Amino acid sequence: MPTIRHIKIMNAINFLQRMEQLIALTVLGQISWTCVNYNPIAYCCHEGKEAENDCLMQLFNINGATPQGQILHFEISDYIMLQTGKGDILVEFSNDQDGCAVSLSAFKEYDSCSAGELLDKFQMTPIVRFVDNVLQAAVTDEERNQLMQEYPLYLPERLMKAEHLENPLVKLALHLGRDGRILDFHKTVLDTAELDRLMRSYGIR
Repeated sequence: MPTIRHIKIMNAINFLQRMEQLIALTVLGQISWTCVNYNPIAYCCHEGKEAENDCLMQLFNINGATPQGQILHFEISDYIMLQTGKGDILVEFSNDQDGCAVSLSAFKEYDSCSAGELLDKFQMTPIVRFVDNVLQAAVTDEERNQLMQEYPLYLPERLMKAEHLENPLVKLALHLGRDGRILDFHKTVLDTAELDRLMRSYGIR
């Protein structure tokens, strides 16, 4: 597994181990996951040197109920950087006693990977497997439709930088957001083959 470089290294390692346990319980159907809040696909821009962080993102607040009655609170964020096309996934956990956050970009190998190499490098990491399992369980078709009604897409072109208006990633995000394909957006964060397929299906490439 790639090597993590988190500020609180032991907390992060324990967090990843806990994810493995939660994956197993989720597969067995012993945790009930619910999406309690959703921030739809959005455009985030910065000025000056921070412009390299211009991105598209979406965010899920997910609660999990264990057989023991414990409620787990997670925040899952998807990012696609507009300059490089590289994706990132951030998972944050919090409860009354503790909290921890870890992302793919916290791994040393992340910097040396291109966008097209991320899936092969990270698809078997606890972060990716955990998020995939949780989102599949929490965001059913019915739940997705409800989320899109409660949290409609907001990607106003008037707020975008001129150089991003014709960016294929932005064009695809607009289509996916309008069509409620929020899990497809999640897939494109790491899977560039799926990204290309979706772009072709919308006539972008």
